[in-house]
Amino acid sequence: MPEREPTQVVETNETMMVIQNIFPYNNWDGFVVADHRMIVPKRHLGSLDAFNEQERNDYFDLLREYEAAHYSFYSRAPSNTARTVYHLHTHLIKPVGY
Repeated sequence: MPEREPTQVVETNETMMVIQNIFPYNNWDGFVVADHRMIVPKRHLGSLDAFNEQERNDYFDLLREYEAAHYSFYSRAPSNTARTVYHLHTHLIKPVGY
């Protein structure tokens, strides 16, 4: 995805990318969405269980950073039938007003 849309990439660390969602949500939890990004591992993974130690640290460092910036996060379980892409990705969603 980022190879085709390099302008989507917001930031990277050693093992993760944060990208702008090209299909952003308009509403989340009853609030208008101001920004919708995603954390995507650079390595193709299907679940959090597949993380090595560095990936786990990089992932949670990003979650802490975005939580402090008033983003909520959401990721579907590998078994969730509504999951459209079998590559772990975590939505970072910031409502209007934050």
